[in-house]
Amino acid sequence: MWVVKSAEKFGECGRSTLKKRYFEGMSLVDSNGLIREIEGVCRVEIANPWWKWPVEILMFNSRVLRAAFQLSDPEHIPLDAFKKKVITYIDYQKGMWESGIGVEEIKEEVRKAKTHREVIEVIYGDKIA
Repeated sequence: MWVVKSAEKFGECGRSTLKKRYFEGMSLVDSNGLIREIEGVCRVEIANPWWKWPVEILMFNSRVLRAAFQLSDPEHIPLDAFKKKVITYIDYQKGMWESGIGVEEIKEEVRKAKTHREVIEVIYGDKIA
């Protein structure tokens, strides 16, 4: 599960991520409860200015790219279904969520959320714009 503050940040990746088709089949849910499936990558561009390239190559062995996606038509995901999906993922990746307040506390905060935005804010760990 990826949680990003804005759609512009989602899709930043390296060449190997694109080669492995990592994004295909992934679901995107926005703070309004609209869900879209990624059907493929339709465009790739370099994400950062040229003067950052040497650092990117040293750190990531690749320049940072930004992929634009071909998405399915949006559908609304009910809040309870979204919460269930998030909690299922947290259970699947428990090791990743153990630091900080702990898995059970995070799941409880997700259950208490009254909107899609609140669920995303629990997972992101901060308020979103």
